[in-house]
Amino acid sequence: MKVVLSCIIISAVFITGLWSIIIPEEALIRQLEKTFEPAGLSVEVPVLKKGLFYNFTVRDMKIKRSGALLLTIDELSMSINPLSILLWHLPVTFDGHISGGKIRGTVELLRSKGRTDITVDRANLEGMPFFSLIGLSGKGILNGRFKTEDGKGGMQLSLNDMRLGSGSFFGITIPFEMFYTARGALSVKGNVISVDSFSMEGKDIYARLKGNIYGNRMDLILEIMKEPAFADTYNILPLIENYRISPGYYAIPIKNSVPL
Repeated sequence: MKVVLSCIIISAVFITGLWSIIIPEEALIRQLEKTFEPAGLSVEVPVLKKGLFYNFTVRDMKIKRSGALLLTIDELSMSINPLSILLWHLPVTFDGHISGGKIRGTVELLRSKGRTDITVDRANLEGMPFFSLIGLSGKGILNGRFKTEDGKGGMQLSLNDMRLGSGSFFGITIPFEMFYTARGALSVKGNVISVDSFSMEGKDIYARLKGNIYGNRMDLILEIMKEPAFADTYNILPLIENYRISPGYYAIPIKNSVPL
């Protein structure tokens, strides 16, 4: 019994010492940076503070691509299961704030194709520069979940109370102000993103996006369908007249490169 107790005490001291002395804050920052590198992203971590036992906090972590700010996560709290380090895993559970909403989940820091599970609740669209960069400028409430494992996974998202303006969506002018809600599901396998379903709804008008993104190249079609009762109050339809296939039906090809 004394031997077992001694082993437990020694293990506890070793694990605590490993966290306190051997794993400095700079190493944690570098590991966060390496986690985002395979996706072509960079992170800025101005302040990281270690807690007493395998937890740490990050203030204002900024996620960028090609120097452009995509997202800022505030008051990020992270924790590590110390036993996972002995198995060469580093799954980190976290929660924080993003654009007035909540973000939480689990990310594997040591394995580039490890398990990722991220949920976003009620984030404000206007506070996330990523959406402005792809042409979605305005207001809306975002909810979503992103899950991957071994390089495969998917994303579900919804946008409610949308108040967007016409914008250049991947180089194509789209009259987004016609739509008030959006729902979508995407799947990821390697460097291919497939749009399983993505729809937007407005008053007497409906849109559907389908296709794939291969690495940095898009092969998508945006279909817009309007009901006879649709009232074009703002004279929006002339913007997409060149894409009209039949009365009330428009098909807009999006075959540009991803701008990020």
